[in-house]
Amino acid sequence: MKKILILCLIAMIVLVGCENFSSYSKPTVHLIAMGYSYSGTTVADDLDGTQNDMNALYEQTKAMYENAGYSYSATLIYDQSNSIYKKTYRNGSESTSNLGTKIIFSNTSTLEDLIEDENIGSNDITIFFYSGHGISNTGYLVGPYYSSTYLDLISPTDFVSLVKATNGNKIILIDSCYSGNLSFSENANTDIGSAYSSLFSSSDLDLTYTWGIYASSSSQTSKEHTTTSTYYGTNSELGWKDPHGMFSAGLLNSLGYDLSSGTANTTSGTITVTSLFENTNSYVNNMLSYIKSLKGHTYSQTTTESTNFIDLVLFTTEH
Repeated sequence: MKKILILCLIAMIVLVGCENFSSYSKPTVHLIAMGYSYSGTTVADDLDGTQNDMNALYEQTKAMYENAGYSYSATLIYDQSNSIYKKTYRNGSESTSNLGTKIIFSNTSTLEDLIEDENIGSNDITIFFYSGHGISNTGYLVGPYYSSTYLDLISPTDFVSLVKATNGNKIILIDSCYSGNLSFSENANTDIGSAYSSLFSSSDLDLTYTWGIYASSSSQTSKEHTTTSTYYGTNSELGWKDPHGMFSAGLLNSLGYDLSSGTANTTSGTITVTSLFENTNSYVNNMLSYIKSLKGHTYSQTTTESTNFIDLVLFTTEH
């Protein structure tokens, strides 16, 4: 009896997946991207590539989605000159505002709060991207600084609550050290494990519409190429025009961005969460092998994903 039930369940999942894809209609896509350099703060090292990661992802997703006929908007949050800035892209126009020393994470209850001027629909796709520091063994993300001695932090539990309160389909992309702590599939510690267990419990069926891809395991750092160090190779040796995080470079490459020239490209075909994970993971592994042969450095960085029973079509020109 159990085998029959399992087979029936599998058949239902396959049928639902096929039906959804065959009747696919282009959703509205919202990009929320954070890139923090921590320049000017005394409690976190400066990061050179984070805002390159954020800006390149924005340019690439804008080019591919708009060329393919999607409705697309973007919200970028970053630090610069001791202030927090917010850049928005709506209906083909950009605007930038200086938020001063506003606390971001501590005043945010949903991803929609970061957008402020738009509503997220139940069929929309929200891409949340973070490039910045992560704290060892805790999974905390480190937001932009409020002063030279204070950083805005968000715990895994609070981050789960933020994602849980957001409508529609959510894809979470995190490029930070120890980011695997934010992957519910790892259950890295009790706090994180229980949080994600709650997030994806059977009583919260709407939360099956959440996916995540993370730069590293819960115990690994996330590598970044900088303008001041050639430890991982020069820009030309890596084939990049600008410094990037290794994981972010993999994401960008998988989406069709030209790292060598630093330019966005239109894209054709279909990209799902699974294909994005697989291609990003392959790129990172190939780069690690190349750097080992180039510089003799051996280190590990394991791209991690939050598992889900179904895949999500992030982009397609085939339907």
